Amino acid sequence: GGIGLSGEVLGDLWALDLHAAIPEWRQISTMGQRPSPCWGCVFQSIGHSVWLFGGALTKDGDAVSDQLFELQIVRSSDEEKKGGGEGRGSKAVKAVKLLQGLWCAHTSGNNPKARYSAAYTALQDNLFVF
Repeated sequence: GGIGLSGEVLGDLWALDLHAAIPEWRQISTMGQRPSPCWGCVFQSIGHSVWLFGGALTKDGDAVSDQLFELQIVRSSDEEKKGGGEGRGSKAVKAVKLLQGLWCAHTSGNNPKARYSAAYTALQDNLFVF
C-alpha cells in the first residue's frame, strides 16, 4: 500500500527480514481475493494474522473504503540440496525462509463507516478503530 512516486496508489506487500545478517526486503506473493490498493488504512497484526481495514483508494483521498481483510502469513523453508556425487564438490545447503500470504475478505454487514488515517490499536483479540 501507499502512494508511489508517480502518484499511483499501490497494493503491493513487502516484508523486511530482520533475522538476516543484513536486513533484506522481499516482496510477498499472495493468494485469494486481494484488497483494493489503498493508503492510510489500518494494518495491524493480531495473533498469527494481519488485519487491514479501510483506506483511501485515490491519491487525494476523495474515495474511501470500509474494506476488511485478513492476511494469513505462511512461512516455509526452501532448501538448496547438496549437489554432486562421489569425487565432485558439493554445494552447501542454503535455507531460505519464504513468506506467502493468503488474503481473506470479511464482511459483517456492520462495519464502521469508511475511513482512512484512523487511530487504532489491538488489545487481546480485538482491533479498536477510532
